[in-house]
Amino acid sequence: MATKLLLIPGMGADERLMGPQASAFPGAVVSAWPDLDPAETLSGLAGRIASRYGVGPGWVVAGVSMGGMLAQEVARRSGADAAVVIASCRHPRAIPRAARMLEQAGRVAPDSVIDSIRRFRNRWLIDLLGPRTDDQRRLLAAMSTETPVPRLRWSARAIFDWTGAEDLTLPVYQIHGTRDRVILCRRAGVGGKPPPVIIEGGGHVINLTHAGEVNAVIARAMSGDPPPGTLAG
Repeated sequence: MATKLLLIPGMGADERLMGPQASAFPGAVVSAWPDLDPAETLSGLAGRIASRYGVGPGWVVAGVSMGGMLAQEVARRSGADAAVVIASCRHPRAIPRAARMLEQAGRVAPDSVIDSIRRFRNRWLIDLLGPRTDDQRRLLAAMSTETPVPRLRWSARAIFDWTGAEDLTLPVYQIHGTRDRVILCRRAGVGGKPPPVIIEGGGHVINLTHAGEVNAVIARAMSGDPPPGTLAG
């Protein structure tokens, strides 16, 4: 049974994203974004996170979206008991091709252009994530506008340069919403297949909109029990 939990937020978010999980698991550690080296890989950042918090046996590492990718790499590098992959994927093939094209354009676009587009399209981007309440929308909007553009650029590149974690031998608990339009549910699991735990009607921020179901999966990972099956939305 694991006794320690590390929570990792995703791209364009910070520690506030993990509020429903941090409150449900007293003593959980929420990873803060460190300073980034533009040349660093996602795996390299995972190694730094593991060292920073002393992750190892007895830990479960859970992450949302890009944080789920980092969770798998942190677990791989640290020997953690398990990884919990929330609204994320085992390989970047699950991300729509249009997002890859935007990432390529973002490599050459000035920060000012990216920031202007983000602010102009922020409401559309927030709706894309699938929030269900005004408070959730306000939280997502605040985190989005406060995220530095260089971090967004680095994150997008690191995601598509990532080679995936389908070869992990440690337990991976993966949960995904059927209406996730950022990372496709039907391709988010191993081998481009659906993940084993599905929330019907869930979007990309299921840790906010379906916190109870997500927390139940984390609790199972902490206790070493197998994950449940498909969940109602």
